[in-house]
Amino acid sequence: MLSSTPSLASIIPGQYGLVTASCTGLGFLLAYQTVLVGQARKKAKIGYPQLYATPEQEKASKDALVFNCTQRAHQNTLEFASFALFSTLLNGILYPQFAAANMAIYLVGKVLYTEGYRTGDPSKRQRGFMASLAQITMLFASTWTSYQIYTRGI
Repeated sequence: MLSSTPSLASIIPGQYGLVTASCTGLGFLLAYQTVLVGQARKKAKIGYPQLYATPEQEKASKDALVFNCTQRAHQNTLEFASFALFSTLLNGILYPQFAAANMAIYLVGKVLYTEGYRTGDPSKRQRGFMASLAQITMLFASTWTSYQIYTRGI
């Protein structure tokens, strides 16, 4: 029996590989941040399961402050990772090049954010401001794409 439901191949654009490649980049970013956190933890001598250095440890050691900043950069990325993935995959259905490019901007911004933050000067995290712009773009683009999918009956 034939179905009138469109097949996945008829919905997903040919350039969707750009979308999935950009999403894979998020996995590499998170792995990179994980390594940085591990290195900073070791250098600061902060044992597991302690999530952050205490204020006393920070005052006694710049390495403890750097660990906290590195850990916070990683955690901040994790806080938005699920939406970044969802949004990119959703927007890529109708706008694959846009979705992949926006994720790429987000990833570059997050690398700059991480590198700035892990200096131990939290104000330097602002170097990655483009990640925040990409996040806002993802939110509005996802709203628009959802509307387009709904109204087109896909």
